[in-house]
Amino acid sequence: MVRLVVTAGAESRVVESSDRVVTIGRGHENALQIHDEAGSRKHCAIEQLADGSFKVSDLASRNGTRLNGEAVREKAIKVGDVILIGTTKIVVEALTTEAAPAGGAPQAMPAAQPEGAKPSLRLVFTAGPNKGQIHLVTERVTSIGRRRRDNDIALFDTGISNRHAEIRLGPEGFVLADVGSKNGTFLNGHRVQHSPIKPGDQVQIGHSTIEVQAADATTAPTTHIVSPPWEELAPHATREPAPEPKSTAEVSPLAPPAPVPSRGRVLLLIGAITIAACIFAGIHIMRAIRSTKPKPPPEENKQPDGEKSPDKGKAQLPPQPTTGTRVATSTAAAPRKGGTPKEDERKAELDAALDLVRRADLTGEAADFDAAQKALEALRAALKGTALEADAAKALAGLPAARQAAAERRRDAAAAALLAAAKRCRDSREPHLAALHCRELLGRFPDSPAAAEAKALLNTLDAPAALPKEK
Repeated sequence: MVRLVVTAGAESRVVESSDRVVTIGRGHENALQIHDEAGSRKHCAIEQLADGSFKVSDLASRNGTRLNGEAVREKAIKVGDVILIGTTKIVVEALTTEAAPAGGAPQAMPAAQPEGAKPSLRLVFTAGPNKGQIHLVTERVTSIGRRRRDNDIALFDTGISNRHAEIRLGPEGFVLADVGSKNGTFLNGHRVQHSPIKPGDQVQIGHSTIEVQAADATTAPTTHIVSPPWEELAPHATREPAPEPKSTAEVSPLAPPAPVPSRGRVLLLIGAITIAACIFAGIHIMRAIRSTKPKPPPEENKQPDGEKSPDKGKAQLPPQPTTGTRVATSTAAAPRKGGTPKEDERKAELDAALDLVRRADLTGEAADFDAAQKALEALRAALKGTALEADAAKALAGLPAARQAAAERRRDAAAAALLAAAKRCRDSREPHLAALHCRELLGRFPDSPAAAEAKALLNTLDAPAALPKEK
């Protein structure tokens, strides 16, 4: 029998094995599974030889195996030796040959189990996103966490870590071990790091509650007591038949689809906000194009069909003698039609300032509103006492309302994007994420038109009580 003390960071555990060959690596099929990034899937093995001695052999690992600080490929070991894999230290505490059978065959299970039977436990999920699922645990190590590719049991729970806990099968039975989770693992209401478990115990991980029951080896690996909520949302959906599970600890093929990665959710939210902004910008650009179309000339400047302008044909003729009264009338009529050059210049400046106001209304940017206000205030002083002073004052008085309207449009666009993201999460069977989007909308934009719909959507979501989230 081999007894090893494994230390990784602040966590230490004792592993015992009566197998003739004890494999070590990151894969869950190893007798001793480690979670070191420098380790290979099958890193090394401790083997009992025919003469009763033991040796450690490197299994072509990527970063090599060190024994007492020296890189080795194959070397005899003794009690007190230290095997180093990355930052994981494995101390050989005991090596005995009394439990090893002859002929190199693996040691049988403890005599307490019936012959030919495998120790097993039934895990029944009574609360949480995976409520109703049943998992049969028979392997030496069964890992529990949020990432499907790294765990035997994957939970769609935001309160757990990617690798949260393990259920290990040792000489003395099953043991529940926390593997460095953020929010901890609780057994019968008490937080534990390494504790035996038995039928009747209750395990709390994040929002999920697991009831431990006894089971025999012939029990089906995974079944469902009730249909999960996502099945009720799509009663007519059809599913492709799932492949046969490789082991009895695999997740049921009826489990809900894997959640969208966090990066994907962020990209979806950014895309929704961008689309909403483009729609609003397009509407304002179309309005600006319509407002800049040339206006038809005033009726007073139009000449009747068939008549020529009074100035045409006369510019090249010598001045004709006329009476003094007629010259005075023509001279006095010119300012009324075109205005003085100074008045034309002031009107052009006012039009430029009003263009700044229209631009600020289109973009909604504070800098554009400030530029328009500065131009109008400077022009108002220059237009004082003229007919254009009232137009400048009216435009200046309407700036605060236009600024407030632009801010409300931006607020409504952001609120609409959050509401759309919440509905997508609800439709993709992620009610906990939909609730997070609704709470963010109500917290940031409580006065937006979308707030009432978000509140109604939040009331329909059946989300469990929030626990501390993983950082």
